[in-house]
Amino acid sequence: VLHLMERDEVTNIGSNDIELMKPAMDYLQANCTGFTEVRLPENLYLWATMNPNDHSVHRIDSAFVRRWTTKYVGINPIVGGTTRYTVPPPIGMDWGIFRDQVNRKLGENGIDESQMIGFWYLKGFEFATWELFYSKLVFHLANNVVKHDLRCLFNADYNSVKKIMEACSANSNPFDLS
Repeated sequence: VLHLMERDEVTNIGSNDIELMKPAMDYLQANCTGFTEVRLPENLYLWATMNPNDHSVHRIDSAFVRRWTTKYVGINPIVGGTTRYTVPPPIGMDWGIFRDQVNRKLGENGIDESQMIGFWYLKGFEFATWELFYSKLVFHLANNVVKHDLRCLFNADYNSVKKIMEACSANSNPFDLS
């Protein structure tokens, strides 16, 4: 598909024709009148999002960016919250509101937007228990995002990732989002 995305600049039609695996080509030739090649039509549009922080697919992202027209969309705040997910107790707050507070604190402390938490950072099941929630989100924030200045996001009593995780394990909210 990546090769099919190459387009002729004059016709806007895919400039590469490719051959599929023999069984697929045989099927298409047998069942599609006049079938000769596979191309993307000029009126096909693909809408997608990309996460520039996923370095495991950086080369693929670069290939797509070269072939697509892109538009920057930053971290979007959830105005008024979302009723879809609730952060489990001891926080017990709407995920959208909580995420906005965390991202605001990160921004105030000079943390780049690429390190902020997107709406879909957690999967639905990770809101089921406090342990699932803190094991992923709190550990990521403490160990990767603010490790060198834990006080910018966490209570000053917790001066190490270990202490933050121990507080979570004891069902305490380690954040200072004021």
